[in-house]
Amino acid sequence: MESSNTIKVFIPTITQVGSYSLYDLEIEIHLNKFKVERFRISKRYSDFVTLRGHLESQHTTRLPELPSKYASLYKRNETLLNERKLGLMNFATSLLNDRQLRAQSQVLNFFNIPRSTIVELNMLNVDKSRGEEKSKGASISRIDSAQHWMEVYKTIKSLLQDSRTRMFNRGNVVEIRRNLKTSETNADLLKSYLSTTQELGSGEIRRRKELLLSVTKEIAELNDMLRNMKLADLSEKTSNSSVNTNDLFKTHNPSGRRTLGRIKESAQTKKLDNQGLLQVQQNEMQDQDQSLSALRDMIIRQKQIGIAVNEEIGIQNELLDSLNQEVDQSTNKLKVAKGKINKIL
Repeated sequence: MESSNTIKVFIPTITQVGSYSLYDLEIEIHLNKFKVERFRISKRYSDFVTLRGHLESQHTTRLPELPSKYASLYKRNETLLNERKLGLMNFATSLLNDRQLRAQSQVLNFFNIPRSTIVELNMLNVDKSRGEEKSKGASISRIDSAQHWMEVYKTIKSLLQDSRTRMFNRGNVVEIRRNLKTSETNADLLKSYLSTTQELGSGEIRRRKELLLSVTKEIAELNDMLRNMKLADLSEKTSNSSVNTNDLFKTHNPSGRRTLGRIKESAQTKKLDNQGLLQVQQNEMQDQDQSLSALRDMIIRQKQIGIAVNEEIGIQNELLDSLNQEVDQSTNKLKVAKGKINKIL
């Protein structure tokens, strides 16, 4: 289950319909602090029992418990309803906040939640956890599933991209080294999982070994770049120590003002000294970085929408297939009924 419940379930009312009770569920899915999606359904206690039975038949583990169905034999109706209400709320909350369980088609259909919403929630949670791991330089101890393997692989790719960006920007060498060390450790765990797993077929194992080989080569490449960067920095410091500051800026003006060159200056930069010009350049670079960051967020959002649309299309195809089957069954029933009518006539 996730560290915090991003999906909350409430049962504000219970509706009596004849001899049975309907529990009115309200489901809140917190995608972020500005976006909350809400769904409402009404289910009987027996519906929950049926759902849990289906999940158990698929060998699904870690299923939350339901209130006892035998309590109706010795408890008053009002007490029974209140206990079942609390128990069903806890069951639904635990079920929907488990990444593996809520991905089941039976669970999504039961709670009437679009798969696209769950896909978006999962991606946001993965991005958040990946950012936390990256900020802490954290490493994991083991990989327990094929899905976890892919998440760790994506984390490694993110760490390597971050390291490459830091290198190009002459970033903190300590941070780069920590990212690469974490990537190496996690890559060893990926390799260990592939050598022992029985969850994947031979074709999928071969594909993942190719992915692992690719990141291993990238780690080695970045380690070489880091060593070269250290040598270049050392050489540059040695060279700069023997160069006079006035010769470096090619000016002997004691006032500190820049000596104008051949390049025509703008009205903004003409009145600036070296320090002022450097500040202008830094401000422009900062603005460009912010624009690139906004563009990156937009591209990530478009990717999420594309994945969600793809998932929704898959659900619609499943519904259409189910509808076709029902139409075929109805057609066959009509033929049988027509044949019986013909015999009678």
